[in-house]
Amino acid sequence: MKTIIGKPHTNEVCAEQIRIADTDSDGCLNYEEFKALLFSDF
Repeated sequence: MKTIIGKPHTNEVCAEQIRIADTDSDGCLNYEEFKALLFSDF
């Protein structure tokens, strides 16, 4: 599966993006981390 802008999307890619976005490494995304994750594809 590919995203709207043509990037590959798999469970592994998604998990890696979440790990990268979780800057405080607490295992949960806060609002700022979540926004960064959403807008990282643009």
